[in-house]
Amino acid sequence: MVKKMKKGESSRSSNSEDEINKSNELPLSLLPHLMGFMNTKNAVETCVLSKDWKDLWKYVTTLSLDSSQFIRLDKYFHFVSSFLSNRDHSIPLLNLDIMVRDLSEFQLLNWIMQYVLFHNSNVQHLRMDIIMHSLSVCISFHPLISSFSSLKYLRLSISPSGPDLKLPNTLPLPALKTFHLENICFTASDNDTAEPFSSCGMLNTLTLDSCYLDNGAKVLSISSSTLSTLNLDYSFKQNRYKIVLSTPNLSSFTAAHFGCHQLSSVCHLPFLQRVNIDAGWAHLTPSPIINWLIELYNMKRMIISSRTLQSFLQDPDSEGAQTQPPYFVRLESVMVVMNSWIDISNVEVKKMLKYLLQNSPPNKVIVIKR
Repeated sequence: MVKKMKKGESSRSSNSEDEINKSNELPLSLLPHLMGFMNTKNAVETCVLSKDWKDLWKYVTTLSLDSSQFIRLDKYFHFVSSFLSNRDHSIPLLNLDIMVRDLSEFQLLNWIMQYVLFHNSNVQHLRMDIIMHSLSVCISFHPLISSFSSLKYLRLSISPSGPDLKLPNTLPLPALKTFHLENICFTASDNDTAEPFSSCGMLNTLTLDSCYLDNGAKVLSISSSTLSTLNLDYSFKQNRYKIVLSTPNLSSFTAAHFGCHQLSSVCHLPFLQRVNIDAGWAHLTPSPIINWLIELYNMKRMIISSRTLQSFLQDPDSEGAQTQPPYFVRLESVMVVMNSWIDISNVEVKKMLKYLLQNSPPNKVIVIKR
């Protein structure tokens, strides 16, 4: 018999009951995996939905924490302590996603790291976002992270107005494949060069967003024989330094807001397929852009923004005598991404492309995308 809905009873309530009933039909072995996509506090709260779910949170392999979900910091600390003490210690923690909002939370972070190492958890994914507003504080890269030899994905992010987070000159992370760093400081060796990635023997994708060098350092060396994708963005901190690429297998390169930096390559980038370049808001003359493109001359496909081409409107002929555009030996296509807020016509775009490709083979496919 189908239960009739009483007058005034919400259909939404009925839908919610149906959803709960459907979730109860899921295999119990699958539920801890699904809970791994939730914040840990919400995952624990699912224990009230069904008596069969009472202990399922103890088997999740993801720890996702954010103190903003708690009314007081002491309650947050108590929750983390209780969670780590009562979970099934035979189940490894594979993923850590931690939001740090206060200096006192670094003590909690140390506690979590020690728990992970003590229980031999095979951590593969670590994301740490530091959302603080304190420029007078300097914090160091957590030494215990270097002990996670199984780590495959690592994201370290700090707010632009936050403290300095310094990485050591060498990061022994042999299994790391994806590395994302945002507003992070690199320390240098005795020769004023920072070379933090040379010990990451399996690195495939590297993203550096507004990263900078410690005082006195002048060169950031990106050295990796396995690196395939490199993304650089310098939207915020702009201390000037030189970037040296030793990445023979690089195939995709993206650069944005790079105006104050120099680029050089020691390996000619023979497998470079795609370059996406956007000079950003800096008022550049053609020379800095041309100097970057000279190092990227082996690309097959170029994606360039209209605001980058706009820099060439500053009388490119006068600069061209000093810095000629490179000969793009393998270039097959060029795509121009038109920025809607940039006042530049199609005629001007074509003129600047003609200047940029004057030394390259003809008959390139040019697409203008608005």
